[in-house]
Amino acid sequence: MPSTSSPSGHVGAELKALHDAIVEAVRARLPQLDTVAEYTATVQGGSVNTPAALLDLEGFDEGADIGDGETAISCRFALHCMLSNETPRVEVECRQFAAEVVRLVRRNTWGLAYVDAPTAISAGAAEFRPGAKGYESWSVTWEQVVYLEEEPEVPPGEQGVNPFEVCNVRVQLGGPSTPELVDEIHLPQ
Repeated sequence: MPSTSSPSGHVGAELKALHDAIVEAVRARLPQLDTVAEYTATVQGGSVNTPAALLDLEGFDEGADIGDGETAISCRFALHCMLSNETPRVEVECRQFAAEVVRLVRRNTWGLAYVDAPTAISAGAAEFRPGAKGYESWSVTWEQVVYLEEEPEVPPGEQGVNPFEVCNVRVQLGGPSTPELVDEIHLPQ
């Protein structure tokens, strides 16, 4: 459902606000988690306090144009549900963790008017540093359409390149008896 204003007052803030809203919703719904954060290369190679949920925006494609000037993008999110391999019945517990995340994601627009309900929700096993000192991980993935606010019109003179306007220019060639040449040219204001 599109909106006419961006959450922080400027274009481009929509994805950051959505990301923050998802992280906060996971923290509120699953307060027992030690880590709720963004999925980064640093986290992937380092250690993570578990239980953990790591949010990743895997990519996005252009969404359907609904004709209101806003840009729709179809985002692909993944929330990595991680437990230490030392957790009793870790495989079953990790599946249950992923099921709770699916329950949270389903029909959730994260309180944002410019976000459609999620689609294509799925969950499956994922590897994250396997082994005795590693983690059991399931990944919950979904798609969600986000409407980016229409870019505001920039007033003339405040743009990087000035707009052009048609001007009439009279040029006299030669002496006073030579006819004038009248031409229309485009000159910056």
